Amino acid sequence: MFSAEYLADEGRRERTARGLAATAARVPASRLVRAAAGMRRWSGSRRANLPHVSVPTLVLVAGGNLLTPDGEAVADAIPGARCRTIPGAGHAVTLEAPGAVADAIRAQLEAG
Repeated sequence: MFSAEYLADEGRRERTARGLAATAARVPASRLVRAAAGMRRWSGSRRANLPHVSVPTLVLVAGGNLLTPDGEAVADAIPGARCRTIPGAGHAVTLEAPGAVADAIRAQLEAG
């Protein structure tokens, strides 16, 4: 979920672990099980719908993301989609590289 670079900072690693633990403690285990099952069923099952997306689309790809490594393929399947890769970031790209994410979104909005 997080890149090795992100986790190399001990303070950040500890804050992240505490935050995740606090969040997980508030969610009933049965809900987590249902959410995981839903993600497994959904993963890849909507690929056939991607060519029908008809709005401006930005696909952000975290370069170090092991959970969803097919971001570029998703972008390729959406007509006119822009794909931006954030090198070294893990799945939690918005936490690891908020500036790069903001820059990519800003560029997408300015491009129309």
